[in-house]
Amino acid sequence: MNILHVAKLNHSRPNGYTIAINGHYRAQNEFSKDTIQLYDISNKTSISFNQIDLIVFHGIYKYEFIPLQVRCVLAKKPFIIVPHGSLTKTARKTKRVKKSIYEIFIMNYILKKSKAIQFLCEQEQNESSPYNMLNNIIVPNGIKIPKEKTYKKKFSKKIGFLGRYDIYHKGLDILINAIYSERDFIRANNLTFDFYGSDFAGGEKILSEFINQRELYDIVTVHGPVIQQEKWEVLEKFDFFIHTSRFEGLPLAVLEALSKSIPCILSVGTNFSQLVFDNNAGFIFENDNFHYILNEIAEMNIDKYNELAKQSYLLAQEYSWEKIVKRTIIEYRKFV
Repeated sequence: MNILHVAKLNHSRPNGYTIAINGHYRAQNEFSKDTIQLYDISNKTSISFNQIDLIVFHGIYKYEFIPLQVRCVLAKKPFIIVPHGSLTKTARKTKRVKKSIYEIFIMNYILKKSKAIQFLCEQEQNESSPYNMLNNIIVPNGIKIPKEKTYKKKFSKKIGFLGRYDIYHKGLDILINAIYSERDFIRANNLTFDFYGSDFAGGEKILSEFINQRELYDIVTVHGPVIQQEKWEVLEKFDFFIHTSRFEGLPLAVLEALSKSIPCILSVGTNFSQLVFDNNAGFIFENDNFHYILNEIAEMNIDKYNELAKQSYLLAQEYSWEKIVKRTIIEYRKFV
């Protein structure tokens, strides 16, 4: 089987989307016997479909995909679409007018002509009504699992965020307001928050202003981006990983944290909160239960923490790239 992945990648500042697609491409080449290709539409080079059995388009609201998708329809070439969270109700509310026009005149037709929509998890599928009524499959992102799990002898109750400083998308305004509401409890129990990320539309400055205006600078620290080995070193300093996104597909940062045995505090919008909760690998974040979560952390002893850490690592193992590739290829063969 010859599979072509089509995406619009950002090589100068790789985000979760770019990292995840590169991960699928490399893992499928490593763990399958199929021929896997990756076409970055940003290169604006021509591509031949002659030897391709299945085309995988990563993304929904990408106008650059339209000519290729029309070619697929006319040539009756099978293709599937991976929305990466873009079809959830909350995601579709952003830039609503522009997206509505695109949906009416282009997207709805293309989705109906596709062989399937590939959701990254069941929660994303459930949140993507009415498009989840079309033919769909669930194949998640994967992660390279560390060979050894190490337990902490003590923990400093450091809660960390690692991602892009997109205030609305990542729900950072929600998080800062929640921290502000619990500031006295946080200080009294020596809890701290560290944010690491790349700027997005001035988000880093806005975030810093939020913190300064609310005088939270003693308990919340904002850092710049970290990549490669430095990123893993920063993750290992966290005792808990927090992600309060309004919408996601399946955030790679969450899988990375779990693979490092770091329990997570996740909003429903991450599409992974219920799994983390059900597997005793963390907490579901909501505005009205933040005090409960902080109190649990404040009173937690090292044995209970290491049990959460153990379950986090076990959950991450279910998303090893080798397992994900096997699952992916089985699904893809149905459309060829």
